[in-house]
Amino acid sequence: MEELQRDKSNPLEPRKSKNQETFTYLIESTIPELEASYYDINKNPDFFYYHQILLYYYKTDIEKLKLLIKDIRHNKKLFLNLDHYHIVYRLAQLRFSIRKNKVSMTLIHTLLDLQNTVTAKAWFLWSGEIYGIIAFALGEIANFELSKKFYEMAIAAFHRISANKKKIRAIHNYIATLASLNSNKSLIKEYLFVFRQAYKQKSFDFAGLALGNIAREYQTLGLLDAAEKYSKKSLSYAMENPFTVQYYLVHLFRAHILIDLKRHTEAMTIIHHCKSSTYAEIRGGALILESIILGVRPSYIKLNKQLRLLPGWMERLQLSFKKNKPPLEPTELETKLIYFISTKERSREQVIHHLYGERIDREYTINRLNVLLSRINQKWPRLITKNSENKYILT
Repeated sequence: MEELQRDKSNPLEPRKSKNQETFTYLIESTIPELEASYYDINKNPDFFYYHQILLYYYKTDIEKLKLLIKDIRHNKKLFLNLDHYHIVYRLAQLRFSIRKNKVSMTLIHTLLDLQNTVTAKAWFLWSGEIYGIIAFALGEIANFELSKKFYEMAIAAFHRISANKKKIRAIHNYIATLASLNSNKSLIKEYLFVFRQAYKQKSFDFAGLALGNIAREYQTLGLLDAAEKYSKKSLSYAMENPFTVQYYLVHLFRAHILIDLKRHTEAMTIIHHCKSSTYAEIRGGALILESIILGVRPSYIKLNKQLRLLPGWMERLQLSFKKNKPPLEPTELETKLIYFISTKERSREQVIHHLYGERIDREYTINRLNVLLSRINQKWPRLITKNSENKYILT
């Protein structure tokens, strides 16, 4: 694998050409944007087929994807650039395998092998898209360490062609991969960074998803009030691009928080909405949440071979059955401290002022803070530590 990762991209590539602008718009488009741009993209035969691949991939239309791959194979002469033909054909195969739950390393190697045969110019244009879908595919087969590396490569490649929305999406997925590698690490600051960047680029679906992931982070800490607040805020952004995967994921995140808050009727309304989605992974997530409410055991759900889940969703159901370890709920003061340092590193003086004000003796407040920190770290080992600047952070 290592020898296949050489990057032929040229960081000194000149300004965007019209071709590059069209390509960037294509790979950054949502379903409505893809549908609206059909006739414009049709003018460029090298991008037309990939436009169709993306549209039916996002819609999870497996039969249309299968027909498109066959059509591409028999219409090689329609491509003005044969490098684009080879790349589109292999990308289509990998996207189809993801939708079929049949990702293989052979397909990934075949796609990467193209960098040894296509021109540097073609690789420069397509490398971010190639690395990004490979990273996602690796996540689908739980190879998170290698997935992380390919997301790093995708981020750099998208930056080189100024595909800023795709770059933000790759950064978000990179952070989500870090969560899969270490579920105990707090990533609130990282998701806040993604939110700000996505908002700046008007990528509201990923801005909403970033807030949804922050809500999930607070949920796992037991800070349900903060989780509910962020999940509600995430919906307002997700609604800007309705019926995307991100839109539905934000709804699922909120439904799970509502379950923890015992607001089952509201949660079930959202779950039923998500069950009508065309995305198999969203329907799978909805089934998991419904199973949590109904008390269905994970072993029974695993019998469903057609079930498609994103990483971490089966674990949600499994955690709901750990009755011997009831969820630890933070006290009001613990909540105040965790929430205060969750978005930014804080000095001891800042923490003391935030928790106790200035009226209590300093020595006494230091002792109280130490006791509070000890109690938190007994509940959640090493949740709060100090960084190199001696400031408190969530780990």
